Amino acid sequence: MSSDMKITHFPLFKLPAEMRNMIYKLALTRECIKFTNKAKPIRNYELLSLVVANKQTYVESIEYLYIMNNFEFFGENCAGQFSSAVALAFLSDIPERALPWLTSIHLEVDLVEAKADRDILAVLDTLRGKTALQHLSICFMSSVLL
Repeated sequence: MSSDMKITHFPLFKLPAEMRNMIYKLALTRECIKFTNKAKPIRNYELLSLVVANKQTYVESIEYLYIMNNFEFFGENCAGQFSSAVALAFLSDIPERALPWLTSIHLEVDLVEAKADRDILAVLDTLRGKTALQHLSICFMSSVLL
């Protein structure tokens, strides 16, 4: 690199906290974050790069990821887990302090899957009293034609 080329970084932390919060909200809010056989788990989302850039951005922005998004769990994922098992794994993976920030979850459950009942109860038990859910929907599906 030549000596006249200077790498500059955006001075994020020189902005007032209110402006940084606006940036976090815009950068981390999606209509929904889906977990399906085609979606990657949340830890692979590009939007996490801002959250994990450093400790200060993590502390300032992590709430926006959980508060502002609807988490949706559909069908069977590529590992053969049904949505209730994937939702349970998601709830187990997120930091304990993030549970109160969850506001919206949608879960589609296949009634044919034998473990679905146990997994749904475990999901509900994890959510009970630990979240600020404003929206929880559970849609029961059947993959068997009658």
